[in-house]
Order: sequence, then structure tokens, then C-alpha cells
Amino acid sequence: MPEVEIALQVLFVAFQAMKRSRHRWDMVTMDPQEACMERLTARMRFNDGLPAELAAKVVTQFYTEHPERHLLAYAYGYLGENDLLKVRTDAEKSLLLAALNLVECITSVNAQPARA
Repeated sequence: MPEVEIALQVLFVAFQAMKRSRHRWDMVTMDPQEACMERLTARMRFNDGLPAELAAKVVTQFYTEHPERHLLAYAYGYLGENDLLKVRTDAEKSLLLAALNLVECITSVNAQPARA
């Protein structure tokens, strides 16, 4: 399934970004993963019913206030380049949510500068 490779690419880029930051990252356990997924799906449901102009403002605000906006932009850009943002199937929906939840989980843990 080539779509899985797309989600894996987002994972690999996120891993490299974390590694190169030279920060120490807390482990992401199931509880934060579930909390991040709940926030992500709630945000998507909220945006779903908004008029296009208001939805665009909400998305822009979310992006500009996001602690990992560069990683978020990469994830959305890469998913869009590979035509996964339209969500035509349940498999595409699962991959989209998994990739975006990865970014949310990275944001939710406390990155600490590495000790010298």
C-alpha cells in the first residue's frame, strides 16, 4: 500500500527533526496519543461545519499559533502533494489522522535542551 509510505515519510522527517534539535524528548505514551487524537478530531469536526472564509481564518490561526508549525506545514504539504487531504476512503482517513497526530504528539511532549 503506497499510502503507508507517505505516512512513514512524515514519521521519518519528524524523527530526523527531533534528532537534529538535540533536545531530549519525553516518551509519548498511549494517554497523550489518545488526548492528541481527541483534540485533532474535535478540531476537524469543528472546522467541518464552518463557512469557507471562517474556516480559513481558523486554520490560519491554528497554524500560526502551533508550536511546531514548520513540521505541521511539512506534514500538510506532503500529504497534499500525495493527494491524501481529500479523504476519499477510510484507509486515507486513518493515514491522514495518524500522520497529523504524530505532529500533535511531538508538540505535546516537553522537549528539553540536551545537557552538554
